[in-house]
Amino acid sequence: FTEQVRRPMTIKTNIPGKENFTVNYSYYGVSDIEVTPKEIVIYEKYLHPGFTSIVTVRSHTEASLEMVNLHTNGEKLDVSMEIMVPGKHIQIILYFHEGFTFPENDRIYIYFTIKTEEGEEEYTVPVISDNNV
Repeated sequence: FTEQVRRPMTIKTNIPGKENFTVNYSYYGVSDIEVTPKEIVIYEKYLHPGFTSIVTVRSHTEASLEMVNLHTNGEKLDVSMEIMVPGKHIQIILYFHEGFTFPENDRIYIYFTIKTEEGEEEYTVPVISDNNV
């Protein structure tokens, strides 16, 4: 999985008065932590009780990851996680119960925190209806 990354880069020269200057550059690279998809689109005509959708979380570094605080703000909707490869690959399973409907004036999200040796980062994955795309 690659994504566009934008960073500033400082260049040092021997030009008097312009010893340092900064340029912005972008590149496509692999994220340290990959979360896919970035948003879940649910096609309501295929939605039924017991329907599931999956979000994949992977580490592309030597650092081991741990997921905490997994939850959703959706009603009649559950989230759980399954560890596929300890410290490297986790799947989030979104489970739709009988009577689930998308709220008219609100958005549904999956929330979680990834902990690594470097620290913690919070993630939010929107869950949207194909009628709101």
